[in-house]
Parts: sequence; C-alpha cells; structure tokens
Amino acid sequence: ILGLVTYLTSCQDWVDEKYVATLSKKYKYNIVGISGPQSVTPYIELRYCKVDEQGENVMVSEMVSSPFLMGGHEVNILCDSVIEIIGHSNNRSKSKATGKYRLILRHQYEETGAEYLRIINHSTDKSIEFFIAGAQEMKTNGSGCNGWGVIDVMPTIYYKHAPVYYLLFPERKYTQNLQGNSFDCSETFYFEGNRCGDLELDQAWSVEEVMALYRAEYNNSLDVMLYIDIHFDDLGRLNKAIDSGNPHVKYKRFYGVIMPGEKLKGGADTPLLATPSLFDDDL
Repeated sequence: ILGLVTYLTSCQDWVDEKYVATLSKKYKYNIVGISGPQSVTPYIELRYCKVDEQGENVMVSEMVSSPFLMGGHEVNILCDSVIEIIGHSNNRSKSKATGKYRLILRHQYEETGAEYLRIINHSTDKSIEFFIAGAQEMKTNGSGCNGWGVIDVMPTIYYKHAPVYYLLFPERKYTQNLQGNSFDCSETFYFEGNRCGDLELDQAWSVEEVMALYRAEYNNSLDVMLYIDIHFDDLGRLNKAIDSGNPHVKYKRFYGVIMPGEKLKGGADTPLLATPSLFDDDL
C-alpha cells in the first residue's frame, strides 16, 4: 500500500482549476425574520432583490410592521464554472482536465445584486431583532444503519434536531426519517408524521418564538441550544462554531439587534443564499 501511495504522489504532483465560464442561474434566498415592538405606523424598511416575472433581478423597497418574515424567493446569481486539472511537476505541458466541474459563487452585495440587503430601523426609540435561517432543500445519500437515508444537505440552523426552516413552514417539512452523518449512527432526525426532530409540530412557529431561540443561543443559554449544520459536529452549537475561528463560519451573523436609527447592511458576514452549507462558495 505504501508503494502505491508513493507512486501516485510521484506521478500526480499537483491539482489546479481552470476557469471555463461565468454563468447566471436562479438561486434560493434564505429566511430572514424580524421582530420588535409593534406600532400603528410601520417603521422598518426592507431593501432587497428578487427575480421578477421577466426573470431579472429587481430591487424591492417596502415598509413593514413587526413581526415580519421574508425570504425563500429566487434571485439571479453569478457563478464561475471551473474544471479540475491534474498534472506532473516533471512535465506540466501534459496536464489534463479530469472532467470534474465546480460552480463557485460570485458575491454581489451592491444594489440589484443577489446578496444586497438593507434592514433600516426608522424608529427613534425602538430596537428590532433579526435572525437568519437556511432554506436549503433536504438532500440525502446512501443508507444509514437503520436503512434510512443519510443527510447530505439540510436546512441550516436546527433546534432539537428540527430545522428552524421547518418550524416556520411545517408544510415544507421533509417526511422521512433520516440518519445524521456520524459514523456510529448515533444521530437520528425524525420527520415522519408530525414529528420534526425531537419535537411534535402541529402548527407553524411564530417569528417571536423562533427569535426567542436565537436570543437564548446568543446569550449562551444552558437550556436552549441551536446547532449550525450536521457537517460541523466537531464545532457543536451555533455560538461555539462562530467563536471557533473556523474560517468558514467566523464572523457570520445569524442574529442581531438593530438599534433605533441604525440599519443592517448585508455583506460577507450575512449568509443570505441557501448554498449547501452556507459557509463556502461551492454550489
């Protein structure tokens, strides 16, 4: 075995990627919840993009009242298509493509860009809160220890094995039990019937109920814990992942407070697109 590894290492010394083209495609926006003191006159302004009937990104500007839930719509994104190249240090001219393509997101935070967002608090005396929850479609592969599918992609941020996305939209809930990605099959996600993780889901959770989960998590509650993604088991709960220094998660904001007269400005720290893990640019 050692001889084989040495042979492969000596014959294939480097792997690179070659740019092929820039593509435009529709992609799903994550869920953003907003809550704050109620008022007769709306004082929260939202600015974001979505795809119109002609298939183009258009700017939306609206005044909304609390509580409010947005997202789940489509936006046009740009992504680079690249192909993997393998080669040998002794003859780089004979390098060749493997046929393995990747799509890499091009971030667009400016107006009409897919990730443009402004949440503006026009109140002079009221603070508001926001949370972000992943809206990914569930994807599975293979069979787990129980013969169930193994989770490959799941809506990001979950509470008691229940994705927040399904708590807010129970009609979109996955309907088959699944296995987590742990090797010992110790993590089970129940979705049959009205089960959603370790919870029973008879009706949609309100924005305020979900906001309370995020608020507790960011205050390091001992009773309420949110988890970020099944592929980040080693990082544990959401707050631990953000503070871990992991470059994929570092500085990401999933919850925050917007003070009177201030605004949230979407950027690299605000995961607004439902990419497979929310943390990297691979689509």
